[in-house]
Amino acid sequence: MKILNTAIFVLVFLLVLVFSCQDPESPQSDTARVESLNAQVINEGGVILTGELSRFEDVLKHGFYVASDTSDWEKNSDLVDLGRPAGNGKFEKKVVKNILSGRTFFFRAFIQTRSTLTFGKTLSFVSKGGLLPTIERVEPEKGHLDDIVKIFGERFGEDVTKLRVLFDNEQSQYYSVSENRIEVLLPYSLKRHQFDIRLIYFDGPETKISYSLATPIVEEVVPASAKIGEIISLKGNNFDRNKDKNEVFLGGKKAEIIQSTREELKVKIPDDVPSGELEIIVHAQLQEVKQEIKVKLSEPILESFPTAAKVGQELEIKGQNFHPEFYWNKVLINGIEAQITSGNPNSIKFLMPDIPYPNGEGQLSVVVAGVTVSGSQTIKLTDEWVMLSNDLPFYYYGDMGTFVINNTGYVLAGNIDFNDNKTYVFKFNPEDLSWTEISTPFVFFRGASITQTEDKLYLYSRELEDNFWEYDPSSSTWTKKAKFPGALRDRPLIFQAQGKIYIGPGVNFDNYGTDVRGFFVFDPTSNSLKELEDPTFQSRNGPKTFVFDDKVYVFDGATTTGHFPVYRFDVTSGTWSQSPSLPVARGGTTAFIYEGKGYSALGSLVDEANLMEFDPLTEKWKKAGFVGFRERIGGFSFVVNETVYVGGGSTWPEGGEREMLKWIK
Repeated sequence: MKILNTAIFVLVFLLVLVFSCQDPESPQSDTARVESLNAQVINEGGVILTGELSRFEDVLKHGFYVASDTSDWEKNSDLVDLGRPAGNGKFEKKVVKNILSGRTFFFRAFIQTRSTLTFGKTLSFVSKGGLLPTIERVEPEKGHLDDIVKIFGERFGEDVTKLRVLFDNEQSQYYSVSENRIEVLLPYSLKRHQFDIRLIYFDGPETKISYSLATPIVEEVVPASAKIGEIISLKGNNFDRNKDKNEVFLGGKKAEIIQSTREELKVKIPDDVPSGELEIIVHAQLQEVKQEIKVKLSEPILESFPTAAKVGQELEIKGQNFHPEFYWNKVLINGIEAQITSGNPNSIKFLMPDIPYPNGEGQLSVVVAGVTVSGSQTIKLTDEWVMLSNDLPFYYYGDMGTFVINNTGYVLAGNIDFNDNKTYVFKFNPEDLSWTEISTPFVFFRGASITQTEDKLYLYSRELEDNFWEYDPSSSTWTKKAKFPGALRDRPLIFQAQGKIYIGPGVNFDNYGTDVRGFFVFDPTSNSLKELEDPTFQSRNGPKTFVFDDKVYVFDGATTTGHFPVYRFDVTSGTWSQSPSLPVARGGTTAFIYEGKGYSALGSLVDEANLMEFDPLTEKWKKAGFVGFRERIGGFSFVVNETVYVGGGSTWPEGGEREMLKWIK
């Protein structure tokens, strides 16, 4: 009996084990059952799936699972849910969505009760195609980066793992997916503002629609007129809320963005904007958009400034709307930029520049961001010396010299063309400060000396074979005169007294420092040269002279520190004597007589003065100030219409060979 009971227990255990391991697709005789029956492929696309169930009263939902890969039904299948059945028997469903042509699909019917999920057998079919998801519209009509767009259409499904949404090739982040609507985020990684929205089911065919980002637009600038450095509001639409994703250019200059919203950009007007009306270009939404509206700057206003000044004097302009960083402003005097020393939006301080003032006055202009405003009055120069021009048609540095005949000034020099090696006479017109160039028969040379009678010029040069010439300005003719019989010399002493020409000691440029002696007088009426008693003083390089009646004073031309004595020649007696000396040795000077007194100008300084005055009545020298505003050496001078003109030479710290100044005494 015990053996029988044991056998029965084993048999029951095996039956339980067999039934517990039974395939869930196998029908259960005592529960609801489901079978997978058939898949009818439709030629025009889709498939009709058929199944059968029994004991429907216990079934909560039924339908089909469809998959292209059975390795993981949960992951790879679509659920066709037909809900609670109405009765037993066959059921079917036409499936048209995402059934890709030419592919093998698998399906199985299912039922779900309160306690079990039961499947029928897995069957397969080869599809002839299906209907893909379709897009009907996208909202909003145009999008914004990092904002949600809503895609409306059909057959989207609810499983985001099977449907990809791309913007061109950029993946997006889902917010929600349903059968008829997808919400996704437009990513910052987009490459262009016009692109395709692409829906791809698995890796099959795609459906797409063209889409674009909204265009940034500026509709209003607040305030309507702004100052440089001020923060303004660009009001409009379609800007990026992230200020770093926007760029604004005003007049071609990048502006700092202070704050941004979808409808407003707050930006600071750059320091270096070029004009008073600024074009706006906005970079946002992957677009560069030139706006129709422009930013207008507040025009600078001049309220007051001095109307009299000296060169180098610091002046103040008071007004409004100047650049807050003073160095971005420009102050122009007669169109030439002056040095600004300080400033703020209501004041600019500058130095009156050392530039030409042909009329002795300067026209003031202020330029702020390309906008120019000019003063209603000019600034009158109160200096004793005023620069008239800096564009002489010749370079002059210790050249042959000047002469005045019939109240007309002339300069003997080479012109500004370095390829031209000729010497010219330049005739000055004081009315319009113009010059007329007159040819000579000579190439350009240095080391010559000139002087004049009332109506003729006389030139000596060792460089010429015929070394002594006469020039008549009335006919522009040059005539050879008697050959100079003395030793050849450079830059000798030369002067005119009582209608005769005197030529004295000089130097030798080939052996500088050599004292070349000999003193001669030329009589124009007889065209003859006669040697006189040699002066006792050492020769100098281009010494200067004053002639007062029958007294001639010789000075300057120093080549050593000992050349400061002044010598007097008595024309009547033909004798030399020493006059009161200059305080220092001077070279590189020019000389002229004005209002009965002699002046040695430019060259070596005497206690910061470069103009020395000589009184022939007392034969004493005194300092008479400073010519111009820079040290100048090797220049020229002449007096026309009772006006003293000085020019040429070389200045420190920069060259001034082409400048000319007038003495306003």
